[in-house]
Amino acid sequence: RVLFRSLAIRGWFRSNGFRMPSTAVLDNFIRSFVDSSPERSPLFKLGGSLEIRRYQDVAHLIKLSPLPEDCVWDLREPVIQLPENNGALSFTLPVEADMSKVIERPARLQIRYRKGGERIRLENQRYHHELRNLFQEQQIPPWIRDRIPLIYFIDQGIPELISIGGIWQSEKQTNWPPLKFSWDPPDGIDPSGALKKRSEEHTSE
Repeated sequence: RVLFRSLAIRGWFRSNGFRMPSTAVLDNFIRSFVDSSPERSPLFKLGGSLEIRRYQDVAHLIKLSPLPEDCVWDLREPVIQLPENNGALSFTLPVEADMSKVIERPARLQIRYRKGGERIRLENQRYHHELRNLFQEQQIPPWIRDRIPLIYFIDQGIPELISIGGIWQSEKQTNWPPLKFSWDPPDGIDPSGALKKRSEEHTSE
């Protein structure tokens, strides 16, 4: 059984174009990744930006760039390419909306990333939700969570989280320009399809 598993793993490495691991590396991979308890989410670095991650007992091959930096979105441009190749954000407006009211205050919209403790009050809901709980409920893999762009509206110097990558919208969003945000993530970041599934659910809501 052990020999068969080692051969299967070596075959997987070969079929994906990776250099064949040494016996020591393979043993470490099996011990830390394959044989670890089901509730853990281990990772195995292949070199460069490639990693194998396990989430909900399924292994995923992913390619990650460095964590992106915060930035300001000038809404005169409907699409922004995010730093560190973190995909692109875009927005759309209803036909009856006044675009001039949006571009009057472009510097007050900021793109940030999760630091911990963020909360959002969702549309048609009375209470705030912690991002951590939303991500867990929707089964968003851990390696995606820190890369989902958080869109803030700065109101009188106070940042208000109005959208989580276009996947969730806040109650505040309904009181400002009726923008609909969308995040096109980089290739290879969502092999589980969890992000795409949630985005499709939001679009249909």
